[in-house]
Amino acid sequence: MKLKLHDISIVSRPKARRSLADKELNRYGEYMDHVRGLAPKTRSMNLRIVSRLLTSQFCDGPIKISAIKPDHVRRFFAEQAKLYSKPANAGTVVAALRGYFRYRATRGNAVHGLVGVLSYPANWQLSSLPKTLTAEEVEQLVKSLGQPGRSMRRADAIVRCALDLGLRSGEVARISLDDIDWRAGTITLRHTKSRRDDAMPLPATTGKAIAAYLKHERPKTESRAVFVRHTAPRGLCAYYYDYEVRGILYEWLNRRGKSGCYSWAKFGKLLARYSLPTPRIMVNLF
Repeated sequence: MKLKLHDISIVSRPKARRSLADKELNRYGEYMDHVRGLAPKTRSMNLRIVSRLLTSQFCDGPIKISAIKPDHVRRFFAEQAKLYSKPANAGTVVAALRGYFRYRATRGNAVHGLVGVLSYPANWQLSSLPKTLTAEEVEQLVKSLGQPGRSMRRADAIVRCALDLGLRSGEVARISLDDIDWRAGTITLRHTKSRRDDAMPLPATTGKAIAAYLKHERPKTESRAVFVRHTAPRGLCAYYYDYEVRGILYEWLNRRGKSGCYSWAKFGKLLARYSLPTPRIMVNLF
């Protein structure tokens, strides 16, 4: 039996040569990680889509963004959209390509024409949801706060965090006692969607609601989470408590706020990803 020299470690295997596209993808991956703060899963998905675009256009040759024309982008998107069972799911391709072209814009490339040809497919499943609450709905929601009842101070504080600060349900669930600086009047959001720690002013109404909950209603527990369960097991369980936060917000929107236009199946999913849509903070859900 013949033995290859590199199989017995006499000769090292030659390193695989990285193509120009690989180097470009590596730079873009670092940009998404360090500049945009995207999650690993999002970065991996974007790199796969951009890799297909670069391979289809340049193979192993040099990357010349100026050689990519709007018609090339349209044809590429049409081909990629066939890989998805639902047209709305092809929005991931649009997001990936737009993100890459905007990155190239920071490198000095003129890509406005390429970004302009990419539009998100219509998602009629969520078309019935309003982008923001009306001023009347916000007023009804505010008037519904401060009612007596079981765990009402906790619910008031949670609604205030979503209404005044524009926090997502997961961000509300992760607020810690150590994140609030009462003297400076600030709150620090940790592990946000952009994977950064953000310090922001704590509105007086929100601070009062949280303080009232901590003083009068929050049970004694070793957990450092601000909002904890009031029944055993007391404390914070990230997945289930995030779901509970969405349930509290949903109840206030539909029952306390007297606004029955929201479907739990649809709006519950949005609250997991987006903040409470109010004109006060002008949150765009789409």
